[in-house]
Order: sequence, then C-alpha cells, then structure tokens
Amino acid sequence: MNIEFETDHFLAAIVICIVIIGEKEYLLFQKRSEHIEQPGDISFPGGHFEKEDITLEQTALREFREEIGEFNLELVEALKWHVTLIGAIIEPWVGKITISDESKLSFSHSEVSKLILLPLEELIQKGLVNYEYEIEVKKMSLLTDGSNSSIEKSIHRMRNRVWKHQGYAYELPSGEVVWGITGE
Repeated sequence: MNIEFETDHFLAAIVICIVIIGEKEYLLFQKRSEHIEQPGDISFPGGHFEKEDITLEQTALREFREEIGEFNLELVEALKWHVTLIGAIIEPWVGKITISDESKLSFSHSEVSKLILLPLEELIQKGLVNYEYEIEVKKMSLLTDGSNSSIEKSIHRMRNRVWKHQGYAYELPSGEVVWGITGE
C-alpha cells in the first residue's frame, strides 16, 4: 500500500517471519538491544516508516535487512493494520526464509541482542495466554494556547479514566515473555 497521506501517527511495519529449516518451521523473534528504544523486549523484526520507503512493504523489507541481514526473504501477505493504544499504526507482514541450519542466521548487534526461533508446532500446542490490563491516565499536560476550550474540556475528561485492554502472551522456553503488540 502506498503511503499517500499525512499523519502525525507513528507508522511502522513488522515481519512475522517463518524460518524453514529442513522439514521444520519456526517463528523468528528478536530480543532488542539494550541501547535502543524498548530495550530487552522480544519483538518481530521491523521498525518505523521512512519517507524514502514509499510503502510499508518497503519498510518491512528494509528493517528486516537492517536487523537480520540479507536473506532471500519472501513477503507472503500483509495482514490488517494494527493500531496501538498510543495511536501507532503497524502493518504486519508474513514472510518466510529457508535456510540449511540455524547457524546461517545473523543479526545486527547494534539493534538486536539475540535471535529466538520458536517451533511453530510448539506455539500451536502450547497456545497463547489471554490477559487483560488497565491503563489509567493520572497526569496530562495540554500544550495549547487556550483558544479552544471545548477541546480542552474534552481532553481533561480523559484524566482519571481507566481503559481496559486485552492482549496475548507466550512464555518462551528461556523464560522470556512475548507480550504487548508482539503478542497481539
């Protein structure tokens, strides 16, 4: 999809990558490096849209190459956009690569601390854990000139409001947990 609109929202694309090694299929996760945003989180390869990408498909390919390397990644299908609670818009792509063994995988140590291959069969057998959490807005600041009091009143009503959200989580064999946007 071409990005032909202006938005203040954070646009991103991720790759839900299936790695095929012999007859087995794995889901590829990465643990984010400690010196970048969301350090230590388990995520799919991906990142933010840059204007030179033109499409979110190009964002997915570029970010995969930057983080994981130059593999013969085949993007199979785009899934529906995911809008986060903070308004980020993410386009997930299902992709696949075929390699002869796990040692063929590489990654950018500046962005990724390690790769995790989860057998798809294990994920299907074990399943995801459904959880619910609440977010309460305690403090807000309005950066306005005060000229639109109806908007300000509306925004102030959000303070002390509680939003409930459902998500999914999965505990990896290492004890690390896939949750949040990645779990969804």
